Amino acid sequence: MATSADPYDIADALADAVDPCLTDGIRNDVWGMLHAGEAHIALSDLVRAIANAHYPVPTDILAALRRYLDDDLATSTADQWGHDMTVDMLQLLPSVPDSGQIAGTIGTFGDAHMPWIIISDAGLSDDSPRDQKIAAIKAWLTNNKPGWALRHSATWDGYDGLIKD
Repeated sequence: MATSADPYDIADALADAVDPCLTDGIRNDVWGMLHAGEAHIALSDLVRAIANAHYPVPTDILAALRRYLDDDLATSTADQWGHDMTVDMLQLLPSVPDSGQIAGTIGTFGDAHMPWIIISDAGLSDDSPRDQKIAAIKAWLTNNKPGWALRHSATWDGYDGLIKD
């Protein structure tokens, strides 16, 4: 039996796939929840937005989302945090169209969701020269694929010219 993918990986891949239908407000909410480690809330925001827009979702991401929600429902109780969100998402999923495409992006993005994580991992600080920060990001990008959350954050941090789709 297939196991659920990490909810963060699902949310990052889902946001990547459906970004054209998201408002700036939803993008900011989803990024904020991912940054706070609340992937379940990010998924809830995404599912509501996608259901309202009737935006098609790649088959593999939709299947991973359903597996994650089914597993979450099977292992939680009605009084646990997030249970109601899971039930709501499962009720909305039938209104989410399947694109019939395979995205193949779940779990393929690098683990940084903000440029400062890359910069810090490289041993640099906010006070480090910008050219050193850019070099650290470029080095990270040679071995990692930037996910939706990193690309979204890069626009705020002034690195969007480096981190592209």
